[in-house]
Amino acid sequence: MLIVDLVQVPPILVQKIFTQIFSYINVQLFNSLLLRRECCTFSNGEYVKAGLAELELWCCQAKEEYAGLSWDELKHIRQAVGFLVLDLSFNDFKGPGFEPLENCKALQQLYLAGNQITSLLSLPQLPNLEVLAASKNKISTLKGFPHFPVLEVSFLDMRLK
Repeated sequence: MLIVDLVQVPPILVQKIFTQIFSYINVQLFNSLLLRRECCTFSNGEYVKAGLAELELWCCQAKEEYAGLSWDELKHIRQAVGFLVLDLSFNDFKGPGFEPLENCKALQQLYLAGNQITSLLSLPQLPNLEVLAASKNKISTLKGFPHFPVLEVSFLDMRLK
């Protein structure tokens, strides 16, 4: 930003440039993460989260006259990264109400630890679910537990009561 100050670029022009750049980043990352299966992974999501954290830090440190509302341009990718991991741990959730998860087909990790769940039978099909953590619940049986194609049973972290 020192160079921008030295050559006296009008702040509104700098703000518009950053807004457009952030908008482009948002569209490109959003499309890659959600529309290309090979990009829709937890590790890519974590990588994008780390990059977003750096951009957020820059936005906070940059002068308002330069950064403006650039951070708001990344709202879709910030939401999309959260679609891969859902942490509902320690929310006093009783279940069975898992119906809202039916539309979360890209979900790869689901954390349900420390709730009051007694059964996972109503858990919808989540074809990409790899990690299910449901320890510290009141689950009495896994009989009739739904089939998840890529779920590693070793990740099933629960104690049957």
